[in-house]
Amino acid sequence: MHTGALGPLVPQGGLRFSDIIHEGTMRWHQLGDGIPDEVASIIVQDGDPLDSRIRENSVLARDLEAYFVQQIAVAGIRVYSRRGN
Repeated sequence: MHTGALGPLVPQGGLRFSDIIHEGTMRWHQLGDGIPDEVASIIVQDGDPLDSRIRENSVLARDLEAYFVQQIAVAGIRVYSRRGN
């Protein structure tokens, strides 16, 4: 999810920015090759950079469909978790 929207959700969720792939990290620019195996959750907001990237990249769209299940969708935000986790 775009870091501008994450804000206080990261510490409140018990996460660290160092554990998150976002547009400010090198790994963000490597996502064209597929969703990395160690990614356990994906948070997407309608129209954000990740949403656009998934829509425009058939490999990412395929990985999301094959390996993740949507847990919740509220107000244009969708949370996915890796199947089997």
